[in-house]
Amino acid sequence: GLLRDAKDEDNLQARYELAEAYEYEKYGIPYNEQDALKLYLETAHKGHPAAQYRLAELYLEGKIVGSKDKK
Repeated sequence: GLLRDAKDEDNLQARYELAEAYEYEKYGIPYNEQDALKLYLETAHKGHPAAQYRLAELYLEGKIVGSKDKK
């Protein structure tokens, strides 16, 4: 299943899907913004295009503050 597959740090798609599950409460997984963001960041850093895109969306929506934006 998804959770088992996502334990493999090299399975970027499973980790991305788990991030989505945390963000959108899919598959009975409760909402957890911090875990979703952590997984999006990890998978984006490893080159997953959809995770990179989602991070850009979150940044534009103001849900992520860049280090230069912090006060």
